[in-house]
Amino acid sequence: SVNSSITKGRNVIVNLALTNPDIDFIYLDCRVEDDKDLSLAKNIIKYGKVSKEEMALFYSKSDVVLFPSFMQETFGCVAYESILCGTPVLCSNIGNLPNIVVNGKTGYVLDGYNHEVWEEHLHKALQMEIDIDSVNKLHNQLNNSMWVE
Repeated sequence: SVNSSITKGRNVIVNLALTNPDIDFIYLDCRVEDDKDLSLAKNIIKYGKVSKEEMALFYSKSDVVLFPSFMQETFGCVAYESILCGTPVLCSNIGNLPNIVVNGKTGYVLDGYNHEVWEEHLHKALQMEIDIDSVNKLHNQLNNSMWVE
């Protein structure tokens, strides 16, 4: 563990970056000015808040989106947006995330914040390609259940 004062999610990212120096990690957070712990890993590229267009570009160009949230995720927009861009998600088993991410197909839902578990699944997700049927299924679920005119 890097530092017990680091939030659980950020701690996962920092530890993964430190133990996987050959992987570049892009860290997006509107509170990136508090970055002393992020600076521990030289392979973390930090951004502050980005536009919706930039965010879509990051989702589509990334190999995996890490979302180790420890807050209740009511809607799970990060997971939806990532999968719809064809990018697998590693996320916490919290809120609505387990209803969005399909283990082994669109990413992995993980219990807790154990570094070894996240690292194992990161390498699995790096080999994953989301098939168009999974993307279409998620898109149809959104069209049929979430949006009301």
